[in-house]
Amino acid sequence: MNPQDLGAARSTDLVTLVAFAVLTYFLGTIIHEALGHGLTCTLVHGKVLTISSVHCDCDYQGLTRARERAIEAGGTVANLVAGTAFLAALLSSREASPGWRYFFWLSAMVNLFQAGGYLMVSPFGGFGDWTAFLDGMAAQTAWKIALTLLGLAVTGAAMHFGLREIEAFCGGVSPVRGRQAWLLTALPYAVGGITSCLIALSNPVNRALVVTSAGAATLGGTVCLLWI
Repeated sequence: MNPQDLGAARSTDLVTLVAFAVLTYFLGTIIHEALGHGLTCTLVHGKVLTISSVHCDCDYQGLTRARERAIEAGGTVANLVAGTAFLAALLSSREASPGWRYFFWLSAMVNLFQAGGYLMVSPFGGFGDWTAFLDGMAAQTAWKIALTLLGLAVTGAAMHFGLREIEAFCGGVSPVRGRQAWLLTALPYAVGGITSCLIALSNPVNRALVVTSAGAATLGGTVCLLWI
């Protein structure tokens, strides 16, 4: 490959990584809000009023508290299920192209880290789905500790698999290996996170959701990509 072809390939790779980052973070949001909260709301006979990139407004009228809690937990559960499914797709696609395999890897990490991060922070943080879930529940301290430990377990497991599976995309020589690892983690984190925050600015509710949902849940939740 001549230098011009090599430069074009690198440019294409960057464009592909940026596209994967935007798509993966967008899918994570859709999975959380629409498939998680929205679909659960419909299944328990609630009424979905509005859905945006940072919230799902469900009419709870006539629903039992147990069904309300199912809706509140639905977003995180959907991310957990999706992250596990993407991880399974990665593990079963050894013969697929590197592009597809990286997409599965990044999608698994984003969904699992978002779910784990939400579980770790929301119960004691006083905001978000799990604070709402715990409202009115007995033995809240025990529940908060249990949910936080579950979040730690999810994040730890995701980190373990993420570290192991990213090996396939990194070069064996130290300088190349380091640059490639940062390119595959820090670039998607920055592009996906910033894009999510910009999109969240147009939500129909209020700007505070940009901080709590797009900022804390998305950027904060997936910060473990940088640790990888």
